[in-house]
Amino acid sequence: MMRVKKSALITIGGMVVVTLIVGMAFKIMFPPERLKAMALWQLQQGIDRRISLEGASFSIWGGLGVEINGLVVEDRPEFQTSGKAFLTVDRFMMYVRFWSLLER
Repeated sequence: MMRVKKSALITIGGMVVVTLIVGMAFKIMFPPERLKAMALWQLQQGIDRRISLEGASFSIWGGLGVEINGLVVEDRPEFQTSGKAFLTVDRFMMYVRFWSLLER
């Protein structure tokens, strides 16, 4: 019984350490300005509208993910009548679900 608990604790501890190392590696490889530029380009290409972002960063709390702050999607020029943005989001978070990736 004690051996099973010890193995479980070592496994869980190892997973936590690996998650932290991967999270820190992503933070080093993709600084906020680079991540912001990548997210901005991908979003503009995907929806074909002008977009602005205040910031983007990796998050390791609650899982490995990306946090985007101050997302503003402009309306297309032919539809701009009120001068307001098409969409405004203060904070947008996306997380990777590791177990879903490992399932069949």
